[in-house]
Amino acid sequence: MNATTVIIQCEPSQQWELLLEQERGQTLLTYLIARLRQIHGADRIYLFLEDAGRRKALVKEAKRQGVRLLHWAPSAILAWLSLAWRSLRTGAVVRVSESSAFVDPEITNRMIELLESESADCVYAAGFPEGTTPIHVISPKYVARRILRNLNTIAHGPDFISAVRRVVKGGKTAYLRFASLYRTVRIPQSFVVRAPEDLAVLRELFGETLGELRLQDVVNLYGDVERTIRHLADRRGRSMAPYRINAILNRYEAETGRTALQSFPVSVGFNIMPICDVDCKFCSFSPQEMDNRDRVTLEEFKRLDWLKYASEVALWGGVGESLINPEFLAIFNYALDQFPHLKISLSTIGKSLRPEISDQLVGRLSFLNVSLNAARKETHAKIVKAGRFDRVVDNIRYLTDLRKTRSSTLPRVHLSMVVMRENVEELPEFIDLAADLGADQAVVSHYLATTIEGTRKAGEESSLYHHRELADAMLVKAQERAVARGLNVILPPLFSTTDCNVLFGARSEFGPSGDCFLPWSTCHLSVDERGRRQMLFCCSGMYLRTFYDVSQMDEAGFVKLWNGPIPQHFRGTTNSAGNPLCTFCKTEDRFDPTNKKIYDIDQTFGQTLEAMGNQAGQGPLLTLAKRV
Repeated sequence: MNATTVIIQCEPSQQWELLLEQERGQTLLTYLIARLRQIHGADRIYLFLEDAGRRKALVKEAKRQGVRLLHWAPSAILAWLSLAWRSLRTGAVVRVSESSAFVDPEITNRMIELLESESADCVYAAGFPEGTTPIHVISPKYVARRILRNLNTIAHGPDFISAVRRVVKGGKTAYLRFASLYRTVRIPQSFVVRAPEDLAVLRELFGETLGELRLQDVVNLYGDVERTIRHLADRRGRSMAPYRINAILNRYEAETGRTALQSFPVSVGFNIMPICDVDCKFCSFSPQEMDNRDRVTLEEFKRLDWLKYASEVALWGGVGESLINPEFLAIFNYALDQFPHLKISLSTIGKSLRPEISDQLVGRLSFLNVSLNAARKETHAKIVKAGRFDRVVDNIRYLTDLRKTRSSTLPRVHLSMVVMRENVEELPEFIDLAADLGADQAVVSHYLATTIEGTRKAGEESSLYHHRELADAMLVKAQERAVARGLNVILPPLFSTTDCNVLFGARSEFGPSGDCFLPWSTCHLSVDERGRRQMLFCCSGMYLRTFYDVSQMDEAGFVKLWNGPIPQHFRGTTNSAGNPLCTFCKTEDRFDPTNKKIYDIDQTFGQTLEAMGNQAGQGPLLTLAKRV
């Protein structure tokens, strides 16, 4: 076997400097490189850094250890041509995330063997959607071919990560299933080190021999499902970082198909204000219909003691504007004071993003999305009634300027646009506005014309599925403008692009999707159009008939809800034909206004869930779908 080329891929959304953290006298980067050099003579190791100019300490340490730098710079074309040439002379190209400090040479070498035996272009670890696995192996000729094909995009495109990801899209794919290594043993894909504390967690689980940790150590622990769950649950109760062990336990229970869970959700969305101060044309709800809904109070939020097990919390979801909750800042501050590990995100229409709120968000909030939806004041007024465009723009500028003044990277700011016939011709201007306001990224998504609540206020004709040529022309111009302004942008695929998969109910250039673990890892405590609070564990947009009372959301009450008959049935059928919602999510484009299949699923599968809720004593549950 020839030597192996390795690329450590540092994504812009991650805290790359974690690789410089010391653990027992060595950095995580040292530990990771030592592992990689055990893989078929992997002496050609590259560190992919998009903004190496601002990561001087990491660059210096990488060079000191003999790691070649591959980053976005005027020499990027030569760098990638050099990599393509070197790749052709190797036996395999291994790509790892910068957070994958736990890299087992045995697993990686088995992936390389599978690459040859299957004559595959790519090998991924089973259980991960393509493009998201922390480690995978690519055919040298294939990666070189894709690099050459995408050089123009890479050289001129601002979204370098997306361009690189296209290198490994398509082709013949093989999957390494760990049962092929150790009979029926399934090893959870949870060993991704994202912070120094993760190494402490691994020591808690495996003892003091982390430096010599091998696949067999994992097998010895994870070979007995019941023993493993007891072990992880016990360790979680005694850990200084229970949320980290909870994440490992959660993933393990998902991969072993458990339906009644010992773990808590890793990601939690909580709608704290089901009332809105604007009236959006692309929304199904109106403020006058929601003005009698009860908000979540600080005292009610304090009952969520189980958030110590979660890793991420979104203080928004469903309908409503969180910032108009008079206790928003009190809730936000309480969450960080009680659970300082939490990564908190927020989405807002921006009208109520007042300076006094931004003063407390900058440097503390992890992520902020502002739904702007237009580049011109007059268009914004038509789409977002009572939206106050000038005030929103001033609010965004104040926050991004304050972030710069404080030399902080938080919160990461996205400006989003629901693109429809009314605003599509402003897409290039929207890119300019996002760049001028100092946003980190612009995100454009199609208008979802039809949902289970019925047709939205704008109607089906506003969908760009009825204006495809115009949409493609504007999307191309938006991409060109983003290149010129150096702004990262996420755009939906062109309608003329035929090489698309369906991911989460939308056309995508990535995929196809693998197994979904959202019903295990995610929980949205949301609100429906009737003001009823529901727990959702799926992003399909369909209500799942699991109602809750905020006053009963302490740990005992949540566990009862989390392991109720509906969530258990949903998990038991997820990723199978027994769950039509999963099939819909992986095969149907829900943004196509002619696609009405969600109604039939709601009337059939939804009624099954409804009956289960009734039998469990949840009371009469009304059908939520409204046919058009």
